[in-house]
Amino acid sequence: VVSTQSTGKDNAEYIDPPSITGTACNNAIPQTMVVTYILATYETVEQVKNDLESGKFPTVWAGYDLGIIIPLHYNIVDKTGAGLVLEHVKGLGVKWYDNTVGVLTNSPPYFWHMENLRNYPHFQRNDERREGFKYSSLGDTFSLSPQWTGSGLLGLPGDYTSPSRFVKAATLLSLAPIPATTNEAIVQVFHHMNAADIPFGVTETGPLDLIAFNRWTLVKDLSRGCVYYRTYTDLSVKKLCLGNIPDVKSAMRMEGKFENSFRDTSGELDNFDTILPGEHTEL
Repeated sequence: VVSTQSTGKDNAEYIDPPSITGTACNNAIPQTMVVTYILATYETVEQVKNDLESGKFPTVWAGYDLGIIIPLHYNIVDKTGAGLVLEHVKGLGVKWYDNTVGVLTNSPPYFWHMENLRNYPHFQRNDERREGFKYSSLGDTFSLSPQWTGSGLLGLPGDYTSPSRFVKAATLLSLAPIPATTNEAIVQVFHHMNAADIPFGVTETGPLDLIAFNRWTLVKDLSRGCVYYRTYTDLSVKKLCLGNIPDVKSAMRMEGKFENSFRDTSGELDNFDTILPGEHTEL
């Protein structure tokens, strides 16, 4: 089972369609069809990599959807946990990398993001072993130890630029405990995705000056063939399992009403003394 998604990458460059001639036209696709091609052709990341290395993977040409060339790069994963990033980089051509860190955001290219992680070697889960601010005055040495909980992550980028989102996502993933169950993993990923959630109206993006925000958040469970998602207005989590849908061309409206986001728990109030301390729901 292969899962593929694309994200915007401003410095992408594709083959000009008129330069593809003869039999080469039989193995060429626009950048907007790469995801569809991979899903329809491959079962594993290794298969994709083999075709890239052997030159069998299609030539990708510049498709003018919406009257512009939509720049994309691709994150390909399978249920073994293997990941591959495929990019068409201006001036460098086709590049692919094992996605060992497990995250991907928008521009710059993947290798730039990985190199940028070298600037953030100091993040840790706890505040222990943090030396704090040390200085001397009139022969005496002073030390101001970290005061706030979370000092181990002090300086973690929090803005909405793609380099900052990459650093934050990679850090959260590297520090988070390994989930014991698939359900725990799904819950954990939704919380990680909260760190990159962009509210409506706070950013605009070119070239059309569109308001950029998170229309939906998806979590894919490849082991069970299910997609969990929530939308901007309807905050409840929905599930769509591919094994349960008919093998016909289908579509659905993802966004729902805010009223579908919650359930009223007023009737579930109980005597305080009957609620066990620390009671929680098992995943």
